[in-house]
Amino acid sequence: MALLVSCKGSPPPPTNRIVEPVRDPKWADPQLLAVDPTGVALAHEVSVVVLAGPPTLTELPESPTAVAQIIETRHVEALSLAIDMPGPATSLVAGVGRAETWIFERPIRGSAYGLTVAVARWPAGSVAQLAAAATEIGSKDIQSSGADGDLAWVVKPPEGPIQRVWAVRRVGVACLLAICAAPPDYFEIALRACKTLRVDSAAP
Repeated sequence: MALLVSCKGSPPPPTNRIVEPVRDPKWADPQLLAVDPTGVALAHEVSVVVLAGPPTLTELPESPTAVAQIIETRHVEALSLAIDMPGPATSLVAGVGRAETWIFERPIRGSAYGLTVAVARWPAGSVAQLAAAATEIGSKDIQSSGADGDLAWVVKPPEGPIQRVWAVRRVGVACLLAICAAPPDYFEIALRACKTLRVDSAAP
């Protein structure tokens, strides 16, 4: 009897195949790209992107003379008051009736800040009480103060880019209140506006 034996050799070790990544045909080595100093894209499939710099002001701020050129009288019937300020100005109101607070804002071209006038009624009216109210928030200092008849005002020093004046006009046992604010270069305009606070003779 013949015995046939078949021997098989051990299989060869598997070869480690290196998988090639799929390459983007449009990719180019940035180090090999020439940069066009004019910022215009070169004749490559990859264009050069030029980032814009920080924004710059496109115009100089308005002069105080230009800001004060147009004066408008603002009538607030619910508070029976009037005040003169530069215009044109936008308005915003909060509250109802005699509890209203009106805010008028006249933008200043070329500036991030404008002239703001807020008017309301106020129960007290002495310069000392006005100074105490004005210093409750922000700086505790008073730069100057004054009075003229039934009108009193206190001026706060500049706080950052803004300076404020608080003014009250006594009306019997109550007062009309105006808070006017503007950048320091325009503050004299804000001060003049606050001093025009008055009882509105046109109100019913």
